[in-house]
Amino acid sequence: MHTQEFVQNEIQVADHLKNNQLLCLPKYVLEENDYTFMIYEEKKNEKNLLQLVNKYKCFKEDIAREIFRRMVQCVLECHKNNVIHRDIKLPAFYVNEETLDVTLGDLRHASILSSKDQQVKDRRGSPAYVSPEIIRGTPFDGQKSDCWSLGIVLYTMIFGSFPFNGQNPKELFQQILKQEPVLSQNVSSQLVSLLSELLQKDPKKRISLKAVLKHPWLASDTQNEDQIVPNF
Repeated sequence: MHTQEFVQNEIQVADHLKNNQLLCLPKYVLEENDYTFMIYEEKKNEKNLLQLVNKYKCFKEDIAREIFRRMVQCVLECHKNNVIHRDIKLPAFYVNEETLDVTLGDLRHASILSSKDQQVKDRRGSPAYVSPEIIRGTPFDGQKSDCWSLGIVLYTMIFGSFPFNGQNPKELFQQILKQEPVLSQNVSSQLVSLLSELLQKDPKKRISLKAVLKHPWLASDTQNEDQIVPNF
């Protein structure tokens, strides 16, 4: 896709998902001289997740849990509407530093599926976040691929670095296909379990988003979710 095609794709997906409070959608769309401009509302105290990782390096588990739960809810909202994001990454999420509210944006690469079971073939996404099945180049389940990318994001929030760090795309993709991520002993066993299930190389065995929300690491402390005071 060229730039304008990405823009038109995002507008189409945004229209499909309109009025959704969990997603960062354009407030206005303007067209002028063969160009299309999307205007977004700027929200107070909101930064993208990459900015926060660069600022704090690593998140405490309780803070990461609250943010990640809301991230999963954002992606699940897309999936409920037969939309796969296809480019989940740190800067695609916007987090309010005071309330930990999360919205999901950057829908340029997203696809609207004709059915929940439809598989996709073309390769999209950012290299560090792509799933093994995308690299293999065979038809794949886009929802499960989104789950893998969420696992990369969670790993990076906790450890402050990517689980796979090849020096070039070829080396990176070989690591994603064959290497297991290093899971530190300094985090809870429940978190290790969730990361292992998200970064499962076989998409048929990979955890689903609905199951993620029921995982013991995320299911704990839900009663105190609205009482969390951010303390990175």
